[in-house]
Amino acid sequence: MYYDVLYAVVLRYLGQNAAILLGAAVAAFFVWYRFRKLEKQAAHRQEDTKMFFKCLRGCLEGLVQVGANGEVKDTLKDLNAYMDKKASGQPPGDR
Repeated sequence: MYYDVLYAVVLRYLGQNAAILLGAAVAAFFVWYRFRKLEKQAAHRQEDTKMFFKCLRGCLEGLVQVGANGEVKDTLKDLNAYMDKKASGQPPGDR
C-alpha cells in the first residue's frame, strides 16, 4: 500500500529509470544488511562452539586426573586430534 504511493511519487518526479535504480539500490542495501547480520550470527556461534569444546576438554582432563581410563582417555585423544586439525585448517574428516 505505502510502497505503491512511494513508487508513484518517485515515478512522477524522477522518471521510470530513476525509480528502477532507486528500487535496485534499496534492495541491494537490504541484501547487504542481512548478509552482515548473518555474518555476526555465524561469528557468535563459532565463539560458542569454541567455548563448548574448551569446557568439554577441561571436563575430560579432570576425569583423567581423577583416574578415569578407557573411554574417557580415548575420547580426550579424539577431541584433541579434532581440535588440532581444526586449528591447522584441515578438514576434520569423519565425525
